[in-house]
Amino acid sequence: MEERAKRRPKAIPLKKDRPLVPRLRFRELRIAKCSQNKMASDLNVTEITIRKIEYGQLDPSFMMSFVYAAYLGSTVEELFPDIVDGALEYYETLKEKFQ
Repeated sequence: MEERAKRRPKAIPLKKDRPLVPRLRFRELRIAKCSQNKMASDLNVTEITIRKIEYGQLDPSFMMSFVYAAYLGSTVEELFPDIVDGALEYYETLKEKFQ
């Protein structure tokens, strides 16, 4: 039987391996606008989803991160700095491959 090549580990850590970072700006803007229940209802997601995003337990999809930003009158960078910073760090590990 042919032996498979081992998978190379990803440079960016999995969500479960990263520290939880509460998204305070997301929460602050959401509180100023509405309740978790209202936001969830307006955006057709669950209240648990909003809560987990605020506590840093869940990363929104690419599309939904822009929806949340538009809803709260903000930017993705302001609402999700931990995701943006992680993406920039990951890009730095790959940067030399693009040159």
